[in-house]
Amino acid sequence: MPPRIEQLAARAERFGKTQLRNFDMRRYRAEIDLLVEIYNDAWSDAWGFVPFSTAEIDSLAKSCVLSSATNMAAFLMIDGKEVGFAVASPI
Repeated sequence: MPPRIEQLAARAERFGKTQLRNFDMRRYRAEIDLLVEIYNDAWSDAWGFVPFSTAEIDSLAKSCVLSSATNMAAFLMIDGKEVGFAVASPI
C-alpha cells in the first residue's frame, strides 16, 4: 500500500473501527442512493456546489464502471456506518 494511503488509514482509525466494503450490485438502488447522499453531504459547503440528483448518478453509473465491475467501487465504513466512497475507472 502506498505510504500516503497508510497514513490516511491510520488517521481514520482514530475516529473508530474502519473497514472497506465493495459496492453490492444486489442492492444497486440503495447503494447508488447512499453514494449520492455521501457525495452531496461532503461537498455541500463548497462554493458553487450543485448537488447531484439520483437521475444524474444513474446515468453516470450506467455509462461507466459501476454498471459492470463492482470491485472498482468501495465504501469506507467507520464503526459500521458508511462515511465515504471511492470509485476507480479502468479508462
